[in-house]
Amino acid sequence: MATDPVQAGTLDVDGSRIAWWTAGTGPGTPWLLLHGGGAHAGWWRPMAAVVRGRPVVALDLSGHGRSGSRERYSYQGWAQELVAVAGEVCGGPVVVVAHSMHGRTGVAAAARHPDAVAGLVLLDTIIPTRSGEPDPRRPGGPVRQPTREDALRRFRLRPGTGLVDPAILSVLAEESVVQDAGGWTFAFDPRTFEAADLVSINGLVHRVRCPVAVVRGSLSAIATPPMAAEFSAALGRPVVRAEVPGTDHHMMLEDPEGTARVLGASVRALRIR
Repeated sequence: MATDPVQAGTLDVDGSRIAWWTAGTGPGTPWLLLHGGGAHAGWWRPMAAVVRGRPVVALDLSGHGRSGSRERYSYQGWAQELVAVAGEVCGGPVVVVAHSMHGRTGVAAAARHPDAVAGLVLLDTIIPTRSGEPDPRRPGGPVRQPTREDALRRFRLRPGTGLVDPAILSVLAEESVVQDAGGWTFAFDPRTFEAADLVSINGLVHRVRCPVAVVRGSLSAIATPPMAAEFSAALGRPVVRAEVPGTDHHMMLEDPEGTARVLGASVRALRIR
């Protein structure tokens, strides 16, 4: 099940419109949810519907979803967007819950803006990066389709898992296609992958001062079990480690309730209310 946002809006950050929405209420420290590369805030809607006891805030980083584009993208720039939304919408520190590629944005925010980030939870994120890692950049411009129906038929999760309820996938697809002058395409700027410098984030890890949890899908081939130990070594202190049972890379879509439970337990283990 998805949820209607309690509130939604946009915020100008360095000349780009950043779209956000909130769901849930309660006294707990807000969770600020970051989607992965080529995705958008809609990835979080099914899980946001089952989070209790705190507000959650999801945003479309620039170049994704309903937010504006930029000439150039960077993790540091995306971190500024995260901090701006946290300050404007939450009014104080947040727990950053960051998926996949944008776990690196979460690290950049925690390292460079420690007063804004009370805790960091990395979901199926490869950090630190290593030499020889496949380059995640995707060459070429957007692939366009002549009709909306054609674009919807071509919508796929990457990596595909086969574990997502078709009803959830259908709603996600509806949120993920947009029309421009050339036809129908997907709601992200392919140039965002040019920001995926495979070494730039490693040097920031040791500057993260907030408590950190590393969570993976138990079936994921992207974030393997040894990666949590590698991140802990780079950080120079222990991290909370957890798995969402029976899920792959897109755990928030595959098992929204299970993901919410594991995130809740992980944040409690970080001693954050």
